[in-house]
Amino acid sequence: MSLHLPGEPGRHQSGGATVEFAVILPLLVMLSLGTADLGRAYWLETRLSGAARGGATFAQYYPSQVSAGAGCPDPQNVVYAAQHDEGASNGFTVSVFNASSGGTPMGGCNTATVGPGTYVTVVTSARFEMVTPFLSLLVPTGRTLSARSEVVVQG
Repeated sequence: MSLHLPGEPGRHQSGGATVEFAVILPLLVMLSLGTADLGRAYWLETRLSGAARGGATFAQYYPSQVSAGAGCPDPQNVVYAAQHDEGASNGFTVSVFNASSGGTPMGGCNTATVGPGTYVTVVTSARFEMVTPFLSLLVPTGRTLSARSEVVVQG
């Protein structure tokens, strides 16, 4: 007969910690991956905001140079400025609107006459895919995140 000291695990308790760990491990993994997804979403939102501001800054001084075309080739347009805000192409979708005329979409190069005092809005967007299993079942996967920046055209 063996004697067990108080606080020392007996034969009937030897696998309890392993079972508890096996039950808790999936929850810890989901919590960790969920935190990583939240961080990735925040990082993307920050990048989208920066790109919208970069495009809006360009639009503030060159509002009619919206997208590539004759007269405003690729670094000289709003879409390029927003898509290359960080240097390399970020793959964001960029839309430009004349906010003063009710949100009319703007496009092309030197096609729209936009005078000083006009409000121009630049919207950037990108799809966000979650990596957390099971959590992506609760939250629709492939959500589109977007950011907008509005400026007043300078004269």
